[in-house]
Amino acid sequence: MTHTPLLTRTRRHAVIVCVVLALGSMTPLRAAEIAGAILALTGQVSIERAGQVLPATRQQALLSGDTLAVGEGEVQVRFTDATLLTLYRHTRFAVNDYQYGAQKTNRAHFSLVNGLMRTLTGKMDKDRYRLKTRLANLAVRGTAYSLRLDSVLHIAVDAGSVAVTNAAGTVLVHAGGSAIVTTANAMPRPGGGKINLHGTDGLTSDQLQTGPPAGTKPPPPPPGSQPPPP
Repeated sequence: MTHTPLLTRTRRHAVIVCVVLALGSMTPLRAAEIAGAILALTGQVSIERAGQVLPATRQQALLSGDTLAVGEGEVQVRFTDATLLTLYRHTRFAVNDYQYGAQKTNRAHFSLVNGLMRTLTGKMDKDRYRLKTRLANLAVRGTAYSLRLDSVLHIAVDAGSVAVTNAAGTVLVHAGGSAIVTTANAMPRPGGGKINLHGTDGLTSDQLQTGPPAGTKPPPPPPGSQPPPP
């Protein structure tokens, strides 16, 4: 009978333990779902991922679980279902849970923490699309819409419709319409008009009661962005 020296067996066991530990440390990275990629950005933009803050770069992958933080800048993201998202100055946006593709449980769960955004939804089943804010949650039906969240939530819909829901009830906002939510327990109410996404000062809460100046139009995405799919 051939006996394996104890030292050799010990080394072999140590190698196996190292491999297992290495594979274990790689699992979260491999399991992270690629949600999309950054198309264009200007100014201060970062990605918060697993406790780290990474400087955002063009063509960088965005993962499920990431949070985008925009300072004095703008960023546009294309998700894997062809949804386009533009975030403007002083905005935090979280990709809470995102999956899309064959053999997957498709879902798009987002949060706007604060700031300004505009989005054109893509191929994701609209029943599986949710956007949360501290004042209300949004569900969509084939939609292009903008949001501003500061002391109040202002929704403006360009195409399709958005259901705005909180503890007080639900309001359906159709294309060309807008709504304001003042607290999580106050019924969303129609009004507010279009959102000034690029203005230096933006709209104040007082202006939101009567709408923005006449002729205000939604701005184009940041320079270098790709147009939405037909």
